This record gives sequence, structure tokens and C-alpha cells, in this order.
Amino acid sequence: NNVLSNHKKRTTKDLKEDLLKDFHNFRGNAARQDDITFIVFKYSPDITKTKTPEQEKKDAIEDKIRWALKNEKPIQIRTNRYLTEDRDFIDSILDRFLNEAGIKFLMNKLSYCLHELATNAKKANTKRAYFKSKDLDINNSEDYEIGMQDFKMATIGKIEHYLNLQKKMGLFIVIMFQLTKKDLRISVVNNSEMTKNEKEKVQHKLDIASQKDSIGEVYDQIEDYSEGAGLGIVMMSQMLRTMGFENDVLSITSNQGLTNATLLINLRE
Repeated sequence: NNVLSNHKKRTTKDLKEDLLKDFHNFRGNAARQDDITFIVFKYSPDITKTKTPEQEKKDAIEDKIRWALKNEKPIQIRTNRYLTEDRDFIDSILDRFLNEAGIKFLMNKLSYCLHELATNAKKANTKRAYFKSKDLDINNSEDYEIGMQDFKMATIGKIEHYLNLQKKMGLFIVIMFQLTKKDLRISVVNNSEMTKNEKEKVQHKLDIASQKDSIGEVYDQIEDYSEGAGLGIVMMSQMLRTMGFENDVLSITSNQGLTNATLLINLRE
């Protein structure tokens, strides 16, 4: 009662001053003063530190991956670059999906296949940017032959320049993962439709790879080296066969301004 009566005689200013005193005197502790409990915590990085933008981004991505896996929905990653850091990031997502599908032991081989497809997509976009910078028509056979003479040497040392040009042109790569109870779908899409000549070359290499048992045999059958031997896609095809997959596990289509390369892995076989 004495405590309460004393408080009645004091002004609001007095009480405010007491609160400030308690704030300083009991920082980091709990204190009881006239039936009021004050708990004021000292600054602690573990308690009060906010997440960095980078951590918030990682958490948001993790939430999306969990949601996609839980609901059997696709998750898409879009980029116009696809450099080392991009490959590492994509590998981390691939690892999650393979682990969930129970086929994590295929990580190294499927990672190779995925990166081969994504690298081809980036190369196709770079090729379009290069031809545009040289004012060449990629669909014109004569211009195509002229452009491909110096394409590799001209772009290999100026990758940032051509990546920036691709961004200005709106060229991109989308990598998509979707896991269902039935299958795992991994797709690489880029918005550069293949020319008729490019389609024929890719299909020719896939046809040969499906009929031969070794890369050496395939190499002997390839006659056109204008863009390299193209052994990447051949090795990928051979690797998929050694994993027990049929030739139809890989499909490549190109129409309506898009090229789509998909690995469809049947999980019930």
C-alpha cells in the first residue's frame, strides 16, 4: 500500500525518469520494480542480427525447392550467363532432386549431361549475339559460313562483352527441374531456335551415337568438323546408354523461337 500511495503522489515525469533509470540499471537482466517487470536485453549478434540480402535470397530459393518437391511442381532457373558459379548453383539443385528421387548415385554423370546441354544453349545464344554484332544473317548459308570461320576465336576472349550483348538482346537460358512419383524431368531451354542446318547436324550426331558402341566409332562417322567434332553430345548419349537408359531419354526440339533439350528419367523402370 505504501508503494502504491507513493506512486500516486509522483508525477508522470517522475515515473518516466524511473523507467529510464531502470533501463540503464537492469540492462541484460530481469528486475521487479513496483509490480512492473523490465526485461531489456543487451545487444547480441546472434539474437538481433538481421539476415543479409544474400541469406534471404538463399532462404527464398530453399523455400521454392521444398515447395516444388512437395507438390511435384516444376522449378525454373533463368539466366543469360551460365558461368562457373551458375554451374555450382545448378549442381546443388540437381543434387536435391536426385536425392529426393533416390538416384543420387547418378549425380556425376547426370551433372555432366545437364551442363553439356546448358553449355550448348549458351553457345547458341552467344552465336546469335556474335552474328548480330557482325551484321550477319544466321539463317543465310553464306553468312553462316562466313560467321563460323572466326566465331570461336573471336568470342573466347570477350565472353563478358557477348554475355552483355545477349542480355541486351533478351537472350536467356532456362533450366527446369520437376520430380513426380513417375519420373524426373530436367530441361534446358534457350530462346534461340536452331537453323535448319544446325538441326540436321545435331540429329545426325544423335543418330550415329545411337548406332555405335564407342566414341571412336562415332568419331570415324562424323564428316563435318566446321563447329568441332561435337563429341560432347555424343559422349552424353553414350553415357546415358551406359546408365541403362534408352535413346529416347534425351529429346531435343527446336521450333517457335525456342530450343528445348530434355532428359526424362522414368523412375518406375
